[in-house]
Amino acid sequence: MTPDQIENLRGILQNEKEQLAAIDKKYSKQIEQMGQEELIRRTEVERRGRRTQLQSDEATHSAQDEEQAEELLKQIESA
Repeated sequence: MTPDQIENLRGILQNEKEQLAAIDKKYSKQIEQMGQEELIRRTEVERRGRRTQLQSDEATHSAQDEEQAEELLKQIESA
């Protein structure tokens, strides 16, 4: 290869390298954003699950408290 051809090839390779770097940068931002969106989605799902569990537990405890209160009232009335 002649020196001009070598220089031309180096220019082409450098240009390709820069274009690939730009593409990587673009897609790394998109991938990072997708990762953050997935994290947010998972966090929301976990929070909904915890909230549902807490509501269920609260309802159970409330029902138990009412039953105990009714039993105490019956005991007081029968005494």
